[in-house]
Amino acid sequence: MKIEKICQSIDKKHQELGHTLGWRFINSSSDTIKENSGICLITLNPSGNTFEKSICVLKNKKNAYLDESWGNKDVGKDKLQIQIQHLFNEIHTRTNTYENNEILIRNSFMAHFVPFRSNTFDELHNKNLSVEFSKQIWRQILNSENFKFSIIICIAKEHFEFVNEILLEKYELNITKELNTGWGAYKAIINQYSIENRKLKIIYLQHLSRFSIFNRKENKGKPEIERIFNYLLK
Repeated sequence: MKIEKICQSIDKKHQELGHTLGWRFINSSSDTIKENSGICLITLNPSGNTFEKSICVLKNKKNAYLDESWGNKDVGKDKLQIQIQHLFNEIHTRTNTYENNEILIRNSFMAHFVPFRSNTFDELHNKNLSVEFSKQIWRQILNSENFKFSIIICIAKEHFEFVNEILLEKYELNITKELNTGWGAYKAIINQYSIENRKLKIIYLQHLSRFSIFNRKENKGKPEIERIFNYLLK
């Protein structure tokens, strides 16, 4: 998988499809493309209603959810950044594969499914063609020699379905499980696939910029979150 070529194709398609707000693809360091924690975090697409300089990938172990200031918030203090940090803390406390939560985040691969910026996903310019192009990109990633993830986390339902569509082209779906999130009637969905001699779990969680399901006051939703991550990581 040549990330430079993928980003060149994104830049070209950005122009061809008439996008005007810029694009952003990988939110983690280039190191995480080949060597990572086995965790892949996918968000839907970068948000915004004004042009921003395009970003292919970060360098030097930088991570968008730890090291950037979004809007008028301090570094790492946007609502989505905080929720992602708590999400990975749930994983860290159950695995202890790295010294701390921050190192786990820095060693995980993170990217947008659709790289083109829009105010909302519904407002994405040339939406159908943009999604089809994004599926082509992710087929390259999910079918590459670097695809050794054991967990894929999808924040939002749309690309959870897109990623499953790609996985089903090659792998066998064994189990689907729905678990309460502790936020009203909303549920997490976890699919388990057989991939050669190993297993992959892919989880759907509601968009964390709107649903603060982690670290709620008075431990609301904590039993549900524990059940989700105990199942995901067992």
